[in-house]
Amino acid sequence: MRKIQDFGGFFDETTLVLCGDALIGITDVAQLALGLEPPGGHEPAAGLERLAVADLVAEWFETELLRATTVKVCTVIGLPSGVARSETKVLEAERAIQDGAQEIDMVINVGALKARDLELVARDIRGVVSQAHDLGAIVKVIIEAVLLTDEEKTIACLLSKEAGADFVKTSTGFGAAGATVEDVRLMKTAVAGRAKVKASGGIRDWKTAQAMLEAG
Repeated sequence: MRKIQDFGGFFDETTLVLCGDALIGITDVAQLALGLEPPGGHEPAAGLERLAVADLVAEWFETELLRATTVKVCTVIGLPSGVARSETKVLEAERAIQDGAQEIDMVINVGALKARDLELVARDIRGVVSQAHDLGAIVKVIIEAVLLTDEEKTIACLLSKEAGADFVKTSTGFGAAGATVEDVRLMKTAVAGRAKVKASGGIRDWKTAQAMLEAG
């Protein structure tokens, strides 16, 4: 039987309502608000490890605090718009991993996708995936689904899959809406088992979380 911690990579929510330790145990903790301090100042590790939190989306100076824990360090590349140059995203990923990140969330260039400059989008993803994998980190590609048509969501997932991404992820947390069951289902179909799907945003109770798991 799978443990609740096994689902830690599949959710990312800053405002999730606790339903006992079990619910927080399948989430990431993301610090998206500017200037936000984690509980207890910059000492999140003790509380997070006790609650079986899978990942902390951390600032670079917090990674050292988590080295002796089971909590993984994740950071985001190209947040929030994804419009940085491909070379910049690769350098960001490299430095983040050198600083201790074990997981890289990268934002696609949504504008390029909508303009059908698919080579630019693919080059972005390939560069970050290649660099991260060479350095032993995994990559989650954020497609910002709320801004895309279903066709564009499918294209973004196919490009991510072909680039070797480990996950496709619904949202940055800065968009007008977060994950939906329909988007998770569409994304799972698009990656066809060659990548996992991560739901992000709008997941505030166990019923919603369970629906996301069932969708893929």
